[in-house]
Amino acid sequence: MNIDITSFFFNSRIENGTATAAWGTSIGQSKSKNCRIEDDKPGVMEILTGMLYKSISDKGHIDISAGSRNREILLCSLFDKIYINSQRITDQSFLLFLVREKSKSHDGRLLISYPPYALYDKTPINQNAIEKIRQHLGCNSSGCWFVYDISIKNQDELHFSAIVVDKDKPKVYQGTSKERSEEWAKLVGTAQHIILQNNPIQTIYFGSPGTGKSFHIKNYILSDVKEENIFRTTFHPDSDYASFVGTYKPVIKDDSISYEFEPQVFTEAYIKAWQHPEEHFYLVIEEINRGNCAQIFGDLFQL
Repeated sequence: MNIDITSFFFNSRIENGTATAAWGTSIGQSKSKNCRIEDDKPGVMEILTGMLYKSISDKGHIDISAGSRNREILLCSLFDKIYINSQRITDQSFLLFLVREKSKSHDGRLLISYPPYALYDKTPINQNAIEKIRQHLGCNSSGCWFVYDISIKNQDELHFSAIVVDKDKPKVYQGTSKERSEEWAKLVGTAQHIILQNNPIQTIYFGSPGTGKSFHIKNYILSDVKEENIFRTTFHPDSDYASFVGTYKPVIKDDSISYEFEPQVFTEAYIKAWQHPEEHFYLVIEEINRGNCAQIFGDLFQL
């Protein structure tokens, strides 16, 4: 879930201004929904599902008194699998909260909160995890960095995505907080572009029969991927667009014939990927060289 871009940052300020981190992102402040959960926002349902799975029933262990007293804790979750930029941070835990705002200006607003001052049994576990994340990013204690995405994968993995602005010293911005947010948003776009360049969307494995292409994909590339997120097909000389993408087929209903689209493996993978934008999906094509690619892919070549 993309969080408010200046809600989780360190060692940055606006000259002659305040602009401090809010340590929370709203998931329910839309007037049209009367402060209900924005379930159409990418990643929200995944984060809530993971928080329920890792929820803590006894709030007596928790202390967030250092923060705002205008936030009511609805749900508290403790995660012990922490990742930064897809790399595991071992021996660390982190507390996430679902809170309801009780202030006059935002009464009823729901937020995912990630306060660094949260204590568990008087231990500052969030601050400890943040310190390990900083070290992993290669920042010194004065360096400027920020988190732009917090996601939950496999219901128990808490993933942070972060960018280092200046690893050695604080960053002071002229102008407004909005201008700083716009500059950081550009850094996020650049980072995501680099990730795509370094991790091509399409990959072709080639080699003689029996050299381990399928074995490598199954046991190394997809070893940690959920089975329902993997789609497989095998090309044959008679494979075509209808058997790969889909086609309309006749259906008999109430003694009459109609036509309905019957999706195939490409369309099934495509739809599921759109429905779950925070997850990775893989379409594995075996024996791709045996098929007539123009006949099978058709207009998809334009993509």
